[in-house]
Amino acid sequence: MEETRSVAIRFWKSLSQNWLPKFHGIALSLNISCSLAYALLIYVYRNMALPLPVNDSGYYLLRGTASVGDIVHSGQIASVSTAAAARQADPPWTLEELTVFASVLAVTALLALFFRLCPRPAGSRSLRERAEGFAALFALPVCSLAVSRLTWGWQPEPGGLPSAASLFWQCRELKVFLAEILCLGIGFVVFRKRAVSRWLFGSALLVHYGFWIPTLWEKGWIFAPYFFLLPPLVSGVFWMFYINRSPISSDQAGDHTRPSRAIWTAAILALAVLLAIWLPKKGFSLTRALDVKSIVVQLSRGPCYGRCPNYTMTIHGNGMVEYIGIKNVRVRGPQSSKVSSEQLRQMLEILDRAHFSTLEDRAFMWCFDTSSVAVSIAVDGRVKRVTSDGGCIGAKSGLQAGFVRAADELDNIAGSDKWVKCDEEHCR
Repeated sequence: MEETRSVAIRFWKSLSQNWLPKFHGIALSLNISCSLAYALLIYVYRNMALPLPVNDSGYYLLRGTASVGDIVHSGQIASVSTAAAARQADPPWTLEELTVFASVLAVTALLALFFRLCPRPAGSRSLRERAEGFAALFALPVCSLAVSRLTWGWQPEPGGLPSAASLFWQCRELKVFLAEILCLGIGFVVFRKRAVSRWLFGSALLVHYGFWIPTLWEKGWIFAPYFFLLPPLVSGVFWMFYINRSPISSDQAGDHTRPSRAIWTAAILALAVLLAIWLPKKGFSLTRALDVKSIVVQLSRGPCYGRCPNYTMTIHGNGMVEYIGIKNVRVRGPQSSKVSSEQLRQMLEILDRAHFSTLEDRAFMWCFDTSSVAVSIAVDGRVKRVTSDGGCIGAKSGLQAGFVRAADELDNIAGSDKWVKCDEEHCR
C-alpha cells in the first residue's frame, strides 16, 4: 500500500512538472483566441445586421471566407453578374465556419509559442501565475464586455428606442465582473502566504462559470457557441491544477520554456494560414500601365425590379467611348463619343483611389430588388472585374461604397447622361 502511494506521488510530480505546464499553456492560448474570436464575431454580425453598417468589418470577414473557398477549390462562392436582378447574398456557412476555426487554431498556435518564449525564472512564479489566472478566468468576460460597450447603441431596445450608451454601466454583466474582481483582489490578499483549498477554488470556479457560460451562450447568436465558450472552462480547470502543482527544482525550471521544433513548425504554419486567409491580394496601379493605348474600361449597370437603367459603356485607351443602351434609358442601341487622354487618366486615378485592383466583390453586401453596377478593366494582359449592388453598399466610408462612387464618377466623366438620363415619357 505504501509503495503504491509512493508511485502515485512520483507520477503526479512528474505529470505536474512536465506535462501540466504544457497543457495549461495550450488551454490558455486556446482560451484567449476563442475569447477574441467570440467577441469579434459578435461585433461583425451586429454590424452587418444594421441597416447602414458603421465599418467594413463584415467585408473583411467575407473576403477571408472567399479566400478559403479559393484555397479549398469549393466553387461554392460564384462570381456575381449584373445580368440578373436576384443574387445570392451570403456565402455557405460551412466555408465561414472553416474560416473562423482555422483562424482560431492558427492564433492559438502563435500564442502557445509566445507563452513558451516568455521567461519563466525559478522562484518567481507568483506574479506570472496571477496574470495567467486572470487571463484564464476573465479573457472571455472582458472581450464580451468590450464588444458590448462598442455596440451598445447599435441594437434597439424592445420598445423600439435605441439604447443609451450610459446604460451600459448599469448592465448586470458589468456589475458581476466588478464584483468578481473585488473578490479576487481580496482572495489574493487573504491567501497570499498560504495555499488555497481545491474545494474552495473549485467552488469559486463553479460559481464563476455557472454565471458567464449560460449568459454568453444566450447572447452569442453565432454558430457553434460551444467551440468558443467551453475552452475558457477547460483553461480555468487546468489553471487550478497548475498553481497547485509540485514545486519545480532549479535544474528543471527553464526546460519547459524552450519551444520544441514541433511548436516552431506549428507556429510557422499558423502564420502562413493567417496570411493566406486575411492578407489581401496583391494589387496593381492602373495609372502606371505600360501600354495606356491598350486599356479597356467597361462600365455596365444591370436591371432591377423597378425602372433602373440598363446599359453598357466601354472606354478604350485611344479615347473612344462605345455605349449600348438596353432598357430604361433615353437612347437604346449603340452610340459613340470620345474622351480626352486627361479624362481617361482621371478615370484610372479614381479607380486607383477606390483600391479597384484589390477589391473582392464576393465580400460585398447584396439586396434582391436593387440595381447593380460593374466595372471591368483590361490592362497589360490583366483583366479585373468588380460587381456591386447599386443600393446596398455597406458603410458610407467603406470599400464597396467607394467603388460605387467611383463608378458614378466614371459615368460623369464619360458623359453618359445624354444617353441614359430620362423621364418616364422618354425612357425606353
